[in-house]
Amino acid sequence: MTLLSRNTTSAERARGCVFSELFRDGESIARNGGTVTGTPAIDKGVTLNGTTDYLTYDAVGSFFASSEISIVVEFWPDFNPSSGVDRYIFDSDSAARYLCYINAAGQLYTTLANVTNLILNKSIYETYWVDYGKNVLVISGKTAAVNYWLNGVLIGSSSAAWVPKPPSFSTIGARYTGISPFDGRITKFQIYDRLLTAGEAADFYNGGIYSYRNEPSLNLPFGMAQHDPTNTRSLDVSGNARHATLVGTPTKLGDKPGYELNGTTQHMTVPGTGVFNAAGVTIAIEFDPLGAPDSTAGQFFMDSSNLNRYLIYISSAAGTNRLTMLIGAAMVFTVPLANYLNYWYVGRRNILVMSGVSGDSSLWLNGNLIATSAVAWAPQNPAVLYLATVYNTSARFNCIFNSFRVWREALTPLQVADLC
Repeated sequence: MTLLSRNTTSAERARGCVFSELFRDGESIARNGGTVTGTPAIDKGVTLNGTTDYLTYDAVGSFFASSEISIVVEFWPDFNPSSGVDRYIFDSDSAARYLCYINAAGQLYTTLANVTNLILNKSIYETYWVDYGKNVLVISGKTAAVNYWLNGVLIGSSSAAWVPKPPSFSTIGARYTGISPFDGRITKFQIYDRLLTAGEAADFYNGGIYSYRNEPSLNLPFGMAQHDPTNTRSLDVSGNARHATLVGTPTKLGDKPGYELNGTTQHMTVPGTGVFNAAGVTIAIEFDPLGAPDSTAGQFFMDSSNLNRYLIYISSAAGTNRLTMLIGAAMVFTVPLANYLNYWYVGRRNILVMSGVSGDSSLWLNGNLIATSAVAWAPQNPAVLYLATVYNTSARFNCIFNSFRVWREALTPLQVADLC
């Protein structure tokens, strides 16, 4: 296992995390390119004494060289912003400075690539700052467009232009010269080469990144434990008792979760009331298509009652085969075959995820963003959902359905990466 793998989740790496330090112990810090100055306590975080302790990292410059950058720092200060002393959270060499510190006046001061990006007066952020407790600072942006969140709250933005510069070294817990050290504990420092969203910034603080797993409005894992042949159904484990009725006796797989549907006489129906009627929605379908998408057979993943449709299907026009999606009866996606064919896996697991709100929806296939949409849609509340068929059952999908889940919220890209 690489150190990056040990210090991150697979979702964080998929989201663009290129450097992560969790300060587990002295050995892991050294392996990560870090050198310890002073005698800080290191145990799932580094506790700095505010006088002599800090860390220096060589060979991290390339991680700062992206045109898009996000920095996440989790820290527990043993001071408040009115302490009257400069306290550096991080810095880098004078030729290419990326820094963040609280100055003696209590201002939150940041620089990106030698350009002063934000000077924020204490009065603006101190309401959200926690003395002697957990704080999470997220800086995310590109030139002339950078956002700053403290503990999930947007505290500032900057339109200052800057050009990425790779520093030769970086410091955590002190100015690049070793002075003005941080007083307190730092438990996480991460760099991403992509932009993070407001939802992700909030989740880093409140620990909500992975809590979504327990919050679907419909959760059909199609496992053997949920298989109920006596009542010809598969059980919903969301707690909402929206169990799937098995029509035409789909074949239950014995070696893994899922049902094989023959594409002619088999599908599922699910009570739909209360599944979708919210401003945000996420639909995640795990499936094995048993064939390529470029065929003359329409392939229906799901549908719902005719007047308020949530519909996902691949058109039957050979060579075109658009992946089409209606949300609340609005045509939100029509994705050309060329946009998703390379990500479609025949004979093995695929996962299709749609997540969004009206005017801002995204579609992923196997972790690859294949489409975005600004189409407006209104939440609907269909009475019945149809899986692997159209609402009038005139066409079906020859596939294996491994799971089907819905959330009444838009998951963040990091959460989608975790799903995939």
